[in-house]
Amino acid sequence: MQKFLTATALFAGSTLAANATTPSASGCVDSSAMTTCLNKAEADLTACIAAAGNDDLVIACGWQDDINKMLCYQGSCWNKAYSCEYQYLVSSYKIQRTVDEKIPFYPAPDKAPGGCSCNLGEVVTNATLSLAKVSNTCNQYTTSIGTNDLTTCQCCAWSAAVSAFYGICPDTSSAGLGLTNLSAQAAAYEGTIGSCSGLTSSNCLRYGIGSADNGKYLDPANLPAGGSQPLSTTSGPSSLTTPPAGATITWTALSQTFTVTAAAYNSADVSAGSTATSTGAGSSSGGGSGGSTVTTGTATVSAGAVVTGKTGTAAALQTSQAFWVMAMIALGVIYM
Repeated sequence: MQKFLTATALFAGSTLAANATTPSASGCVDSSAMTTCLNKAEADLTACIAAAGNDDLVIACGWQDDINKMLCYQGSCWNKAYSCEYQYLVSSYKIQRTVDEKIPFYPAPDKAPGGCSCNLGEVVTNATLSLAKVSNTCNQYTTSIGTNDLTTCQCCAWSAAVSAFYGICPDTSSAGLGLTNLSAQAAAYEGTIGSCSGLTSSNCLRYGIGSADNGKYLDPANLPAGGSQPLSTTSGPSSLTTPPAGATITWTALSQTFTVTAAAYNSADVSAGSTATSTGAGSSSGGGSGGSTVTTGTATVSAGAVVTGKTGTAAALQTSQAFWVMAMIALGVIYM
């Protein structure tokens, strides 16, 4: 019988540089509009959860909240689109979804202006692609009697997912990023199949599983310390002075289509705040100008709208955005 075990590693926001990932109006091109937008999103999230009748709808409220805060950035704070704040927000959303939705400004390009010290989007993208191979690539070896192809393939996929963080963010400390939880989950998995240590490119590339860590395949149950730098956004105002995708963007998620018109660049608002020293969503660095609009079709987007899609699981929603659920080990397969 085939069992599918799903495990997630929580990225504890309290042990990260809290200001680096907390949505904030500080330093935005329109800080006043950003503050209003974020506060409305929080209020609508509270109302949505209060009206939800089951866990699936509560989770959907969280998805909608993530989307609404992304829209705040795209309209009123596009100069911080590559910051840890926005990239963390999108990463948190994407790892909870089972469909591939293209989110503007994600992942950030290499060496993006005002970028995060760790390219979270690239880590998530690489980890997701690797983990998908646990089932869609490795399962073809379920009938390989007398060979180690199945377990070796699975170990390679898990290892490549973990190694993505170390390869893409070699200077970033793993402390508080859930890697301890990840290691424990991996150790439990390895206990059923044997060790995943000693993997090399010659082992894993035969299954089409590469590593973003310069060809290294780390043992998920015995991870190195990694770098020493905390997660942080490039110090000072972003050098972005024009919207990176143009004045108007249109994109789709949660069966909704959004058209976002970017606010005008306001140097006073941008200079009044700094992405490296940003505070909570309730603070403002001064009055904004220009304004931004977000529409879906011809109706204004409502942050409180309940999306009725199912997740397949009923997990507790972290409404404060204090935790980043990162499915670095998403699917282990055990045969009994």
